[in-house]
Formats: sequence, C-alpha cells, structure tokens
Amino acid sequence: MQRSSSPTSSRSRPDFAEGWNKRATVRYLAEDFAGAIADCGETLARKPRHFARCPARAYATWPWASIAEAADLFRRCLEVHPSLVAARRNLATALGRRCG
Repeated sequence: MQRSSSPTSSRSRPDFAEGWNKRATVRYLAEDFAGAIADCGETLARKPRHFARCPARAYATWPWASIAEAADLFRRCLEVHPSLVAARRNLATALGRRCG
C-alpha cells in the first residue's frame, strides 16, 4: 500500500484535524512511528485537545524514545484527559511503578 505524503483532506482542507488523525493511525499501524508522531503533531496543531491524538503520540513515541520522553508525553495526556486509564498505566510503567 502506498501512502501519500499528506492526507487527501489536507489538500482541500488543510485545517481539518481528522485527516491528519487518520493518517497518523495508518502510519502507527505500519510501524512508521516517526511519521505517526509528525501527523499527531499536525492534528494537535489544529485541535490541541483532540481526544485520540494526545495518547497516540505518546504510544507512537514509546517504542524508541527515552523513558523520560514517553513519561512526559503520558503526563501531558493526563493533563488534557485525566480519566485515561491506559495513559495512567503506561506512565506508571514508564516510571517503573505498578499501577493498581
């Protein structure tokens, strides 16, 4: 599957956060973590409190970033969405603590 360098919706509506969000998901599933993180940034630039992209950026960072960087991203997710249980668990994991 060939992936475009920009989402179709970004050509006609560059301010449409959901186009960037969908492409970030495709890139993450294809294990293109750097591309997914970039698209998460584009989504968040257009909609800073986008529910899905905040934790997705942290998940995409997890495989290759420093533990401190991943933990920081999970903390930021919890500032925006304090009820995200998975983000809380992943933050605890990054910090080396058990989450009950």
